[in-house]
Amino acid sequence: DINAYITGISKIKSGIGSMNINLLGNEEDYQIKSKKGIGNITINDENQKDDSVYGTGENNIEIENGIGAVTINFIKK
Repeated sequence: DINAYITGISKIKSGIGSMNINLLGNEEDYQIKSKKGIGNITINDENQKDDSVYGTGENNIEIENGIGAVTINFIKK
């Protein structure tokens, strides 16, 4: 589980297992690119397609998962 405000350009890789990411701040702060393996990547309860981009914020996160689910939610400050 990750609970953080992530700034700049970041890359998060997940191998096997699930990951829960709670991003602090506003949804508008982030741009998230999803690279899927076998598992799902869900942002605010919406399944993301492979190589999809969610949002247009200045903080860029690339999520790459293998087997398992990655769940991303936003928590306003």
